[in-house]
Amino acid sequence: MKKRGLFVFTMFIFISALLSSAVQLSPLQPISTSGIGIEKLLDGYSGNIKTLSVSFDEPSIGRTGRYDSFIVKGCSFNNKYGYQMPVKNISLELPKGASLSSVKIKSGQWQEIEGKYSLPPSNASSPVAIESAFLPGAFIEAGYAQTAKTTIANISIYPVQYNPKAKNAIFLKNAEIEVSYGVETVVSSPQVLSSFSSSPGFSTMDFVDDPAECLIITPEKYMDAALALKAIHENTSNPLGNKVLTSVITTEYIAWLPYGEKNQPSLQDLPTALCPEGDFTTQTDKNIYPNRTNKLLPRYNDILAQKILSFLLDCHDAPGYEGPYSPGNLGWFRMHSLKYIVILGNANEVPPSDYVYSTVTSGAIDDYDCWVPTDYFYSACSRFGL
Repeated sequence: MKKRGLFVFTMFIFISALLSSAVQLSPLQPISTSGIGIEKLLDGYSGNIKTLSVSFDEPSIGRTGRYDSFIVKGCSFNNKYGYQMPVKNISLELPKGASLSSVKIKSGQWQEIEGKYSLPPSNASSPVAIESAFLPGAFIEAGYAQTAKTTIANISIYPVQYNPKAKNAIFLKNAEIEVSYGVETVVSSPQVLSSFSSSPGFSTMDFVDDPAECLIITPEKYMDAALALKAIHENTSNPLGNKVLTSVITTEYIAWLPYGEKNQPSLQDLPTALCPEGDFTTQTDKNIYPNRTNKLLPRYNDILAQKILSFLLDCHDAPGYEGPYSPGNLGWFRMHSLKYIVILGNANEVPPSDYVYSTVTSGAIDDYDCWVPTDYFYSACSRFGL
């Protein structure tokens, strides 16, 4: 019995070895000769530098049927560019109020991967346009999110670049990465708020300066429950903790607010740049992503999600929503004491702040679990934006 178990285990190792194999690499070359993008420019401030180093073990090749896959230790797979590409995602915490101006590879080395390869398209049943250039076309992508307490920089590194037409690939062996960021200096002065009826374009609304620490967002049909929760929060004899001043706003009211209309504050986009593998806005091909088309699209109110994001940025007086005495577009709300947001209702009634596309947990293409609903971006709204 023991011999049979040893034989099965040995056969398993042998078969696994057949399914993946090492690649042959050409000599190392400096990053400047690769012809691949090495810098991502962003819209933030500069003045400070943070550096990090990355290196990758040599890739191996996994084979499934007629397709090859580049396997790089420490990387997940990304289907954003039509093929399964290895990607390493890195998050950096920066000071409160920081924004990024650029992320670039200052130095590094790359190699040619010898041989020809056929990578699996994102959806093998759908035709993919054959590109004659390397994909993704850049070794690095980046974005950032500002929260009330910190800034999170999200960096995606693509160590393998693949040319679908020539069926060849190159490999990033190592890189020194430079993150350029800065912190805006905000000088605030005391303001006395007046009615918005005196401001051009806002004759039907008054400016709201709300001292509440907690905000409940809910449909009108749950108003009784929301008011009951508000009463619990504000009960001075509450045994669960201190009194928390709370306000309630309905999704119907937020949907009515004219963010994005002519001469009004802007309608905030869904935070695509903060989603390394894409989101509801980017992964729209109905042939490649049928779950988005058939399951999410009919029920996800993305416009309402954008209006909730706009409303919360307005509450924080983010750029473009500062209030009646600021230049440019004005906002209608101020809630500088806001610490907590309560979502009262299901995802069909109060939409998530975005559906993030991620293959990390599932590994499959357009598996329903790849679409991750999140309310995180509601909490990420701050004085400095999203």
